[in-house]
Amino acid sequence: MAQPNQQDFQQLRAAIAALTQALPNTNNALAGNTQAINNPPRREGRVAELPYFYGGNQDPIAWLKDFTRACNANGIANNQKLEVVPAYLKSAASTWWNANQALPNNDPNKVTAWTGNNNNTDFIQNFPTAFRTQTLVKIWTTELEQRRQQPGEDVNTYAAALQELYRRVETNAFVHPEAIKACKFVNGLLPDLYVTVKPHNDQTWNGAVDRAKAYELTHQDQHAVNAYLNKFAPPGASAQSDDLYKAIQELTKQVQQLSAGNRGNRNNYQRMASQSNNRPQQQSRVTCYSCGQPEHIVRFCPARDNGVVPPNNNNNSSGGIGHFNGSNMVRHRLTFCRDS
Repeated sequence: MAQPNQQDFQQLRAAIAALTQALPNTNNALAGNTQAINNPPRREGRVAELPYFYGGNQDPIAWLKDFTRACNANGIANNQKLEVVPAYLKSAASTWWNANQALPNNDPNKVTAWTGNNNNTDFIQNFPTAFRTQTLVKIWTTELEQRRQQPGEDVNTYAAALQELYRRVETNAFVHPEAIKACKFVNGLLPDLYVTVKPHNDQTWNGAVDRAKAYELTHQDQHAVNAYLNKFAPPGASAQSDDLYKAIQELTKQVQQLSAGNRGNRNNYQRMASQSNNRPQQQSRVTCYSCGQPEHIVRFCPARDNGVVPPNNNNNSSGGIGHFNGSNMVRHRLTFCRDS
């Protein structure tokens, strides 16, 4: 077997040195590839729907937050947002954008960046200023003043609605005091919560909201207890209560009808009495059977003392009420003879 010469050893040493020198570079390249596989570059995708803005009564600040959040979810960087946003400005907002971009390049109000300039050339600063008008602020203020907790609306939803309205009307220069917010929140609660939360007179927003939530849970537990107890109520108890309620209603109705009838009878009696009092009273006339003259009787007749013969009242022409019949005439003559 032939022995390796000195030249072969030198070549082997050179190959080993080359491998030793190349090995760190290979390891670095392998680590970079592994990192690239585990952390691929973020690409634009359609993860979240981008909202449109039309202007009018639409809240520009809320829309800007939603648009920015959707862009970030879709991997749209700040330098690309200014290229994307014109496609989502419609109607009056699109007109504003076109007018703004038609301004000269050196105009301080022309939007040239999404953010970073800290002046009116930033979209996030110029856009809210253009669409957050005083008219919108007045509308939101009215909504805030009239906002009340609605039946079926929980405390969390009601509190979130108030917070959104406060966010719309407040600025860096004007913020409602905590006590005013707490009072407004409590006064708008439903009656069953208002009467329990109001006496505590909480002076902070969080204090008033937390207390209202606690009482809301208490009321819900009470309703659950009542529902549980109703499951064990005697059968027919509800029907008996309904029958009793109907009977009371019917009795009340009958009493009202009787009362109305008595009032009618009393009115009729008073009307008849009034008519009776207004009717002219006929004076009764007394006629003497002896002389036929009115206003005295035989016992007090003056003709008996004067010997005057009484008139004959048998005819129908007499104006007296009674008439002088035959028996009365005989009785009168006998009395006259006896007296004479």
